[in-house]
Amino acid sequence: MAPSLLGYHKQVTCPRCHYSFTYGVAYDDSVSTSRVNDPSVEGQDFQQAGQYATCPNCDTNSIDLAQVPRNEGDQLLVFKHAYYLKPPARWDVAVFQNPMKPTQAYVKRVAGLPGEAVQVKEGDLYINGKIQRKDLKTQRAVRLLVHDHQFQPAEDDFFQPRFLPVEADSTQGQNQPAPPAWKEQPDGFLFASDGTDADTWSWVRYQHWVRQGGHYQTEVPLEKWPEEIEKPEPVLAAIQYDELKQQLSCKGAMPAENCHRLLNQTEDDAFRYAVAL
Repeated sequence: MAPSLLGYHKQVTCPRCHYSFTYGVAYDDSVSTSRVNDPSVEGQDFQQAGQYATCPNCDTNSIDLAQVPRNEGDQLLVFKHAYYLKPPARWDVAVFQNPMKPTQAYVKRVAGLPGEAVQVKEGDLYINGKIQRKDLKTQRAVRLLVHDHQFQPAEDDFFQPRFLPVEADSTQGQNQPAPPAWKEQPDGFLFASDGTDADTWSWVRYQHWVRQGGHYQTEVPLEKWPEEIEKPEPVLAAIQYDELKQQLSCKGAMPAENCHRLLNQTEDDAFRYAVAL
């Protein structure tokens, strides 16, 4: 369920794509603060190392939150007698007391009603074995933004847009695919079909790129490793070069800073092309 209310949080603006997002913190900043051992401080086991966030829009990580002020969160007025007038309905926002700590209030959405069997499968809510569809009003209330196309890093050669127009289903002579009918604009996409085929479907595809991490293996051909760059350690490094196969491989997605570092160390076009892939 999407959050309807915000508790203690920080309002963060990504320095790379300028997207604004909220970052939750505890009332004393203890939950989201990294801590490290500091033997130099006598009688103190831990010292705060700092708060860092990851942008949900472009995946930029290690955004320093030290100078970002904390917001106290939303305040709400609760009508305690609402359910004396009508029974609870699914998707209602309800406030109730923590049975173990009566002074603590929980704010949740109603999912199951008395006598129902509740299941959550692959993110969908099932009641008594039947999926529960949301009406438009409820969907708008609980939806979460996955990606905002208007906020993209301006100076990043390796950033790959997540929304991409794809070729239309129809063909234009000699079995050539028709060009995409969706044209990218600064603030989104514009449908610019010539109208010759009303039955043609044209799509904008969403691709959620993983900018770092992961366990999949990417392999690209590379005739030789540049002499001016130190070869990666066998097995331990995420990027490997096999001289016998003349193949460059990388486990997971290579972080942009590592990619830039390798590209800046050589003028070898073949190597630079392989790394950029």
